[in-house]
Amino acid sequence: TRAFRPLLPAQLRLEGMLAWRMGHPRRAQRLWQRSLLAARHLHHPLDWGATAFEMGLCLGQPVLMGQGEARLSEAGAEGELHHLRHFCTA
Repeated sequence: TRAFRPLLPAQLRLEGMLAWRMGHPRRAQRLWQRSLLAARHLHHPLDWGATAFEMGLCLGQPVLMGQGEARLSEAGAEGELHHLRHFCTA
């Protein structure tokens, strides 16, 4: 429903995390792409940054990871950044 639309980017990012952990990298990438689009559409820079960083880290895309890191750092979200850095290596 529309009431939960603001949560869509985070939901898609979390579904992408789960897909990655379950060994489905293509599904994870599709979900992360949808999260990026939703975050851009809804003007959610923190969600965009978290998704971009996570996606770049897991898929070995340093440019995307750097863009996400910059967006999170600009917003003062170092805690989230620290958490995400350990996601793909855990």
